[in-house]
Amino acid sequence: MTELRYIRFTTADVPTPRWGTRRAARVHVLAQAPWTDASETGVVVAAADATLLAPAEPTKIVALGYNYRDLFEDPAARTSAREAHFTDPGFEPVLFVKGPNCLAGPTARVALRADATEVWVEVEVAAVIGQRARNLADTAAARAAVFGVTVGNDITALNVLGRDWHLARSKSLDGFCPLGPELVRGFDDADRHMRTTVDGRVMQDSTTANRVLDTYASVLFLSRLMTLEPGDVVMTGTPRGARQALVHVGSRATLEIAGLGTLVTEFVAEGAS
Repeated sequence: MTELRYIRFTTADVPTPRWGTRRAARVHVLAQAPWTDASETGVVVAAADATLLAPAEPTKIVALGYNYRDLFEDPAARTSAREAHFTDPGFEPVLFVKGPNCLAGPTARVALRADATEVWVEVEVAAVIGQRARNLADTAAARAAVFGVTVGNDITALNVLGRDWHLARSKSLDGFCPLGPELVRGFDDADRHMRTTVDGRVMQDSTTANRVLDTYASVLFLSRLMTLEPGDVVMTGTPRGARQALVHVGSRATLEIAGLGTLVTEFVAEGAS
């Protein structure tokens, strides 16, 4: 399949989010979200006038943890997973859900609450669902259900667990899931270099080939647990190194997946975003 690249954006004169395809210095506006109607309206805007938004419209963001083989090379990480090794029968990744409030664009600044004192970033392949997926039969059906992929940042505040003592609070603060810059259809993400730098220092350096469940296996797994709706996002996990990718107010995190894009997240104090 030929790669097709889409953006979601606003402009100063049209604050309502729109979808488009960016070609050179221009954005060609689409009729609707591309999984619904990717036809062009004939309206063209200057790319310089477009403020990029997260390229998804989720009812939910579903994420997998401990889905990279290189995590199990670290004894401390394996112990903290409290899960079977990925080679053991019955292995499943950790599963959690982030709300749409977490969504942030590729140019958004993320505000850090004063009580979020141990925050890190995680580079991930994020799949955007294009058609309803429930009890899919196989990975071919999962492939058909995925519209495209983008770069995701699963921000985590380890110390914000609260009485829940699980991932709901630490993963679900406002702005804790930046996506972008583009939603790419027809992209082969099977073996792509991925890297995280924080303030210029490399924190994660791996490949998507290290995933236990790839994009389509992840969607297949989730479809047998819950219905995935068009626009929903599936975060397919992060490789080792996230726990050292700590950020604070003033930090700049750069997340890259080769060929897919670069996602930059800056962190500010709450009230400054």
